[in-house]
Amino acid sequence: MTKLLESSARKAPPTHILVRWLFLRGLGFIYFVAFASFFVQAAGLIGEHGILPAHLFLKDARDSLGAVPFLSCPTLFWFNCSDAAIRLLAGSGIVFSLFVMVGVCTGPLLVFLWLMYLSIVTVGGDFMSFQWDVLLLETGFLSIFFSHYKLVDLPLKKENPTAEFPEPSPLVLWLLRFLLFKLMLSSGAVKLLSGDITWHDLSALHYHYWTQPLPTPLGWLAAQLPDWYQKFCVAIMFFIELVLPFFIFVPGKLRLIAAFSMILLQVLILVTGNYTFFNWLTILLCLLLLDDALLEKIKLAPLSGLFRSLIARAAPRRGGFWDKARSTVLVTLIATLTIGHNLSFAPEPIKFFSYVLSPWYISNGYGLFAVMTTSRKEIVVEASQDGTNWMPYEFIFKPGDVHRAPPWVAPYQPRLDWQMWFAALGTRRDSPWFAHFVFRLLQNSPDVRALLLSEPFNGKPPKFVRASLYDYQFTNLSELAKTGEWWKRTYVGLFFPEASLR
Repeated sequence: MTKLLESSARKAPPTHILVRWLFLRGLGFIYFVAFASFFVQAAGLIGEHGILPAHLFLKDARDSLGAVPFLSCPTLFWFNCSDAAIRLLAGSGIVFSLFVMVGVCTGPLLVFLWLMYLSIVTVGGDFMSFQWDVLLLETGFLSIFFSHYKLVDLPLKKENPTAEFPEPSPLVLWLLRFLLFKLMLSSGAVKLLSGDITWHDLSALHYHYWTQPLPTPLGWLAAQLPDWYQKFCVAIMFFIELVLPFFIFVPGKLRLIAAFSMILLQVLILVTGNYTFFNWLTILLCLLLLDDALLEKIKLAPLSGLFRSLIARAAPRRGGFWDKARSTVLVTLIATLTIGHNLSFAPEPIKFFSYVLSPWYISNGYGLFAVMTTSRKEIVVEASQDGTNWMPYEFIFKPGDVHRAPPWVAPYQPRLDWQMWFAALGTRRDSPWFAHFVFRLLQNSPDVRALLLSEPFNGKPPKFVRASLYDYQFTNLSELAKTGEWWKRTYVGLFFPEASLR
């Protein structure tokens, strides 16, 4: 490890170009996963016969926003929100992301990919409201300015690649690094600021592995580890999230230590829990810390001096239209990112500016698991033909049958399964979408049934649907060996009362 750090620190080739080359291809892969994941679920989630139809959302938005809704509700679905249009947009996103992965028309296609994913997030409601969705949008927006705009970006084999591909903008590189800084520091800070006792006494991992939305088999194994080890891991996590982010601004080995530590943390998270493409995207941002050439150009300075330096670097050196436009946009972004989301003391023009930009997800707040869940409630949806005998719907990935092992899902995201976890944290009134879900089951909607693993009556519509609430916990090694059960559960009560179309 020491030799790797020393050799990395000594190298001084133009590695900005290689980092950008790898980063943009990785971003193409993330976009591919995001669009492909949505494509197979789109009809059941926001289609005409889905749980939260996009056309109803847009109708309500037009009624409330008036004649020019695009600025406050930016989506291409204003032109057409049919099921065919939704499939076309998601399918185009898959194709465009493949082109980015192979380096064809990278810059222009990143513009389209960002706008198309923004369009989906805007109309996706509860199903597209996750932190990795807005992180992808924020990263994708900055990457539009990080990319080159050549037709084809071939693998870098020349001795002097700068002759064909100039260095990426140091300003954009630092904005992407600052995004990583904001993400990591916020993730640690919210845990402490929430006042949650499990974070303060380092006991959070005692609960985390079995209460997280979609654990993996390794998450089940991690839950069997002794408490002293769990507390040690929480302490290390706090060090990585609260201390190492500041090393991003320090040249040399410390920055590399921060990069490798953050990557290790993300790997440990992704092997114990299914967090879609979130960890992969964070690792991709960590890649931007492995640039040696930039370390010799930028001196270590306090954060306040850093922003002054970034603004100075935004001045266009060639005087071209693109340079001027990019600099103007990015200097504005610096102000937005610096202010963050605490606008109570900001001047009125800044508040207005932030309000106008908020629907575009250019700058966002982050911080998962500010309060650790210490119990796991699961909703079991049941159907009946007579109101007496009830049979469960089985979801593809979320816990249900106690004999099913926790699955490997990521980077794919089963969005209904995820929302079921959030719904179980509250009451049915906290999740209005759930009533729509029950209604579609009573209608026997094929699009919604496609989101499930199995149904009780082999394609026949149920006459009654209800939802029961259970308390779930992991079994231990001896219980698994004896019963073959990965979970043990206890009935809690009714989550959603018996409903029918009568």
